[in-house]
Amino acid sequence: MFIVLRPNLLSGLLQDELRDAVLLVFANKQDLPNAMNAAEITDKLGLHSLRQRHWYMQEPLLLIFVSLQV
Repeated sequence: MFIVLRPNLLSGLLQDELRDAVLLVFANKQDLPNAMNAAEITDKLGLHSLRQRHWYMQEPLLLIFVSLQV
């Protein structure tokens, strides 16, 4: 998945319209088995190589969902 996503992401960020855009990556689905953590996603996407770009990786705020019955 990241093999396809990374080049598309990087080429998209090179467009003039996105020159000053901040990149926000949501690391959702962390509750699934074998899910990558934020550091692994950051590495796979090569976000540290974005020298002229502000970016942020947002991990989920709640990993366990509790069903409330009313």
